[in-house]
Amino acid sequence: MVSKKEKYFPIILNVFTAIFVIFVSFLNDFKFPVSTVNFQLIGLILVYGGMGLFIWVAIHLKKAIGGFINPRLDYIVITVPYRFCRHPVDLVTTIALIGLAISLRIGEVGQE
Repeated sequence: MVSKKEKYFPIILNVFTAIFVIFVSFLNDFKFPVSTVNFQLIGLILVYGGMGLFIWVAIHLKKAIGGFINPRLDYIVITVPYRFCRHPVDLVTTIALIGLAISLRIGEVGQE
């Protein structure tokens, strides 16, 4: 039986990530004390790293779907990404979105 916490965690995580991205990108007037190049590099590493991890997780998930429309109920995914996190697709998407929010702020970093 799946608890309410496990059931609603991906939804809550994505909602908070969306709020964070909107806040950092558009509503916040805070200037980060990091150079523009470093800030852009941090954001791009998070975006590309998150998308690379997304592909890695999707490869492991594909084995459970097996090319069918309906998922296989006789196969439980316990390979590496699912051994550490129950919803790794949502986690790596969140990482990539945070990197996107950081990258969107590069023009405003350190300006007075």
